[in-house]
Amino acid sequence: MEMKVIKNEIPLTTEFFPDRIIGRDQEISLINKLMFSSDAQTTVLIKGRPGTGKTLLAKFLMKLHPDYNGKYVNCYVSNSDRLILSEIGGKDYWRGGDLQSSSIESIIRQIFQKERRRNLVVLDEVHSLKSSNSKIIYILTRSTELELPPIKLMLLSIEDPEMFLDKSSLASINRINQIDLKNYNSSQLLEILKDRAQLALFEGTYDNDALMKIAEIAEASGNARFAIELLRYSARLAELRDQILTSDIVLESSKDYTEPIDDSALRYLDEWEIDLLIRLLNNWNSNRFTTEEIRSILPVISDARLYKWLRDLESAGIINKRKLSSGYGGGVRNEFSLNVQKNYLLNALYNLKR
Repeated sequence: MEMKVIKNEIPLTTEFFPDRIIGRDQEISLINKLMFSSDAQTTVLIKGRPGTGKTLLAKFLMKLHPDYNGKYVNCYVSNSDRLILSEIGGKDYWRGGDLQSSSIESIIRQIFQKERRRNLVVLDEVHSLKSSNSKIIYILTRSTELELPPIKLMLLSIEDPEMFLDKSSLASINRINQIDLKNYNSSQLLEILKDRAQLALFEGTYDNDALMKIAEIAEASGNARFAIELLRYSARLAELRDQILTSDIVLESSKDYTEPIDDSALRYLDEWEIDLLIRLLNNWNSNRFTTEEIRSILPVISDARLYKWLRDLESAGIINKRKLSSGYGGGVRNEFSLNVQKNYLLNALYNLKR
């Protein structure tokens, strides 16, 4: 008799929206205090690596506050001021209007002056706007100065705000209003996996050791999206073999399955950073490297560029950093490792340059 492991695959996909957000209680409480304790205009930036739950957290908060006119826009998809405003206003709103000829300030006035509810705008992947000369963030953070209703603005990014905001926009986001989502640890990942497995898999078709093994593997990157995808991949393999899901099947699956690359994480890299990464990968046979090994391949790179490059790759979830020892002169010697398979990453980088 054929064994069924998966009863409902949806909880193992990125489209699934859970009833509760695991491991982010403190952040939810803090954002509620910062944003929703008064009616004043407030901007909060939520920063975290891919898979740390930025989008889930923002959408959960939107659902938690239905009295607000909540609008969510992914700036990687809608990567200009007018496209963003088109999403905020809604397609029906612009029928008969001229979105292209109106000024950004005029469009914002048309949208928000007609809205009687309090306003909440979530801009996801906001680092994607850094090369587009966007001014929408500056305007939204100063809505009251434009005699508009106060707008609660939530910015989601994998980068520090100094890397993509101009000084005028940056001035409206103080350090208190910047929430840094840490990578999930193994216990948090295990709790997430238990929750998803209960919803997605038949009872008795998996054991706790299998979920613990996935959490252990995924802890290196702290990426919950990767952990859930690995659970899905492993469950499929177990089902194909008419077996229950065990830690041995997880280990076998993990050899063939690589952590997915977030396109927006790659696209926000500067062109010179992409070129350097391709050059390193083509001259490098290991999965681990140190700054000294990078310099042997890229001897002309300056310290400032090298450290910016490594920080950007780490923020994008492409590499992990591990402290090896203190270096000469009191410095720290670090080792870096890839989160994704080398050939998979190279193909994605070459496709990006086309």
